[in-house]
Amino acid sequence: MGGRRQRALAVAAAVLCLALALAAPFVVGRYTLRFLTSTLMFAGFAVSWNILGGLTGYFSFGHSVFFGIGAYAVAIGMVKAGLPFWVSLVASGLAAALFAVAIGLPVLRLRGHYFALVTLGIGEVVRGVVSNLTKLTGGGGGLSLPIFPGGVDTIYRAFYFMMLGTLLASLLVVYGLLHSRIGYGLVAIREDEDAAQMIGISTTAHKVLAFALSAMFFGVFGGIYAYWLTYIEPADVFDIKISVLSIIMTLLGGLGTLVGPLLGTICFQLLSEFLWNRLLEFHTAFLGALMIVIVLVFPRGFIDAARGGVRGAFRRTVANVRQFAE
Repeated sequence: MGGRRQRALAVAAAVLCLALALAAPFVVGRYTLRFLTSTLMFAGFAVSWNILGGLTGYFSFGHSVFFGIGAYAVAIGMVKAGLPFWVSLVASGLAAALFAVAIGLPVLRLRGHYFALVTLGIGEVVRGVVSNLTKLTGGGGGLSLPIFPGGVDTIYRAFYFMMLGTLLASLLVVYGLLHSRIGYGLVAIREDEDAAQMIGISTTAHKVLAFALSAMFFGVFGGIYAYWLTYIEPADVFDIKISVLSIIMTLLGGLGTLVGPLLGTICFQLLSEFLWNRLLEFHTAFLGALMIVIVLVFPRGFIDAARGGVRGAFRRTVANVRQFAE
């Protein structure tokens, strides 16, 4: 009975949150709606990055490359090829996923910090290439996209619902993975890749699939972002900050969980907005301090800390401090 009650409460909470999300564009102001749209996008980053980093255990510092590929796929498709936005948006997800497969086959053979460093390097290489393809990408001057048709309120609501729909799609994919054999295989790789391979799990196929799914959603978000801003440049869409923030928000909520990245994003965005408006000079310092707190106090996120209670969090903090001191 306890399990049924918990599932019923979870479903009721999800329905309530969805109803509030659907109603928000019609009751809040434009500034708040823009903030909510950005929050949905960052939540999508965290949920998508969690597929590879949380479920599979491979920490990528180069996911901004997929965001940039998606943004330029839409920009080039609309500006250079004259394609409709929705066709270009599909191409953005496919381009990011195919690029992930291409680099994933060799790169996913690496582990730990070697994998993290290589993904970071790939992002910088791609940004340099895009910056030099002036005829195709506009180079450092960037590309300007056409404006979404309709009035100001229509535009704000349209991009809000685009971000919301993509976020919901990513959540459904993560939910499906958590309750499927593929997801169990990914978790097995995260816990002990050698043991997973010994029991017959195709680790390469699982890792490449997780990489491609994670990249695909980043690409779609990048495509929506490009049309939303109507102007992109390499420094903006290939920014490593996108990757770093995705990791922070996922760690803050809880690795390998469904709602953890959402909770982490909401908490981070609210704190970031507060500091940006009131303590602008400490905004960047806050990001660094937050990472230290997460590692020391909440190494498994808010969800795990809530399960273990205050004493558990205190014991983990003491243990982590001792480990770093040694």
